[in-house]
Amino acid sequence: TGDASDQFPGDRACDTGNTITRALGTTEPECTLRAAIEEINALKEAFAIHFDIPSLFDFGCDAQTGVCTIAPQAALPELETPMTIDGYTQPGARANTVAVTESEKPGLDTELQIVLDGTNAGSTSGLVVKADGVMIRGLAIGHFKLHGIHILGDILDPASGVRIEGNFIGTDVTGATAAANQLDGVRIEGGVANVIGGAGPAARNLISGNGLLESGGGIRITSLSQSNQVVGNLIGTDKDGTSALPNAAYGVHIDGKNTGGNEIRDNLISGNGGSVNVGTTCIGAAVKVNDGAWENTFTDNFVGVDGSGNAALGNKAGFCLLEPGASNVLEDNVISANESKGVWVQNQTDATGAVGDATRLSGNLIGLGFDPLQRIALPNKGHGIQIEGIRHAVVEDNTVGYNTGHGLFLTASAMHVADLASVTGNAFFANDNYGILITGADSADVSKNSVGTDAVAGDQPNGDGSIKVQDSPGITLAMNVVVVNKGYGIAITGAKSTGVS
Repeated sequence: TGDASDQFPGDRACDTGNTITRALGTTEPECTLRAAIEEINALKEAFAIHFDIPSLFDFGCDAQTGVCTIAPQAALPELETPMTIDGYTQPGARANTVAVTESEKPGLDTELQIVLDGTNAGSTSGLVVKADGVMIRGLAIGHFKLHGIHILGDILDPASGVRIEGNFIGTDVTGATAAANQLDGVRIEGGVANVIGGAGPAARNLISGNGLLESGGGIRITSLSQSNQVVGNLIGTDKDGTSALPNAAYGVHIDGKNTGGNEIRDNLISGNGGSVNVGTTCIGAAVKVNDGAWENTFTDNFVGVDGSGNAALGNKAGFCLLEPGASNVLEDNVISANESKGVWVQNQTDATGAVGDATRLSGNLIGLGFDPLQRIALPNKGHGIQIEGIRHAVVEDNTVGYNTGHGLFLTASAMHVADLASVTGNAFFANDNYGILITGADSADVSKNSVGTDAVAGDQPNGDGSIKVQDSPGITLAMNVVVVNKGYGIAITGAKSTGVS
């Protein structure tokens, strides 16, 4: 667990010049994590760093648990050459064996033995990755002043093919106590085709407890970062996926006009926001997309619920897409029990800054649990969906119920009109206000929706009425099933509501 440098980088021997003691008093040359990285960088060849720290004899280890803590006294060398850092090679460590399914995003049975602790490292990140093809697995990374892991490239030389698997980032080895990295758990900046997590059980990370107050969070993808994947992780919860261990400002944040094509899939993103105040900036959101980020997909995530999908574990807000780029997609997610809106999309733009096209929400469960056999009320504290200033928004085949505002609120914003929306095949029921409220929109097709009723829940009318169109011309209402016991089935009001059919 020492922090000495390599004596002669590039000589194919990881050796600080010191020795360590093993059983029976035998000694051998010391190889530290710092020295191993220096040696690989000097050789410019791909190598793997394995761990075999004698926990009974090393002062940085707990002799009872076998957990060994590496505490750098300054920034570690940047990873400039392809390499693997594999904490699972330390005796006693074991990768997770619990898989994600469509119906469950369960906790982890991971056992970690290597801690990377940044308490004394100064203003730095834990590991800065600049090379392609790096693998980091089996570490608990915490207490760094910047990021836990920073994947860093640029427009001419993006970092690509990096894999972050089976780590606890922002917690201790128990996965129950925060060890906050003060900015992001993982930041991808100028990175292409990197993977955080993965489809296999062993690849799943716990990324929780990161950020301070209203800055920093779980994962941020920014600045020329494209085609990255975030798959199968727990973000904002404890190791079991049942209690909050919040990232401060967001679970996942994607931003930048040159940032797009990223995939966020099969994650549990819950419990984020901690003690921050809910406001119009979406601080504490599960997912935040802004500043023109485009064509990102969010599929099969559980947002605001526990790993079962059927109990509340809310974020301060659900999805917040504020001035996003075009063609972001939210599909087949559970988005429930959040302390603000379930989904908020506002002022979408394209790459030129003009009003953008086609945010699509499809097949999501918003305000209720995953259970397909019954409707478990897990309301978002606000509208289920709020869409402002968007062209060609598509809201299709979603089930939206029990929210404390409207099921769907479609409106213009101060910056952009809302027009050419398609709202089809959805169920809006048991929301406190209207099932659908459209105000100040130029045009929309609202058809084949069930409003006030649901195939599983039966008739459960919305609190204020089913559909209201206010000061919105060019709205088409067709083939909707409307059930009410309060207010109007369909209300059309306002002098601007001309051409409604």
